[in-house]
Amino acid sequence: MLWAKRRARAESGARSEKEVRALIERLDIPEPWDRARFVENVARVRGRAITLMPVPAAILADNPCGLWLVREHDDIVLFEEGTSEYHADQIIMHELGHMILGHDKGAGDEGLARMAQPLLPHLDPATVRAALGRTAYGEPREKEAELFASLMMARPKEVKSESAPDFSRVFLKEE
Repeated sequence: MLWAKRRARAESGARSEKEVRALIERLDIPEPWDRARFVENVARVRGRAITLMPVPAAILADNPCGLWLVREHDDIVLFEEGTSEYHADQIIMHELGHMILGHDKGAGDEGLARMAQPLLPHLDPATVRAALGRTAYGEPREKEAELFASLMMARPKEVKSESAPDFSRVFLKEE
C-alpha cells in the first residue's frame, strides 16, 4: 500500500492530500478568518510582499480566473473583481497554494505574463519572472494548488459567517 502511494506520487508528481494537510497545519491561519492577515502571514514567511489585485472579469475571459505574477522581489495575485468574497478566497487560496508549495521554482509562462500586460500597463514586462495561472488542470502543480485551496476553504473556522454565502452556512459550523 505504501509503495503504491509512493509510486502514484512519483508518476503524478503531485503531493498527497496528507502532505498538503500537513503543510496547512504549519501555517499561521487567523481565526476568525481574515484574508488580508493570512496574506500578510504568507508574505512574512516567504520574505516577499504579496499584492492582491482585483481585475475586471472581461479581461480574464477565456483565461484563468486567477493569476500569480512572480517578480524579482514581490508577487502579484490577480483575481476576478466583483465575484463573491467566498469565490475570491478560493481563487486567492489557489494562487497562494502555488506559492506555499514552491511552484515558482522553474515555472513560468511567457504567454500568461504577456496576457497580464494589458491588465497592468504600468508594469514593466521585463520585471515579471514567471506567471502561473489555471490553464492546465491536469498538471501536478495545478492539482496540488487546487487541493490546497479546497482544503483551506473546507476549514470551518476560517470562514466568517458574514462573508460566506448562505449555502455555506448550512455546512460550516458557526462558533
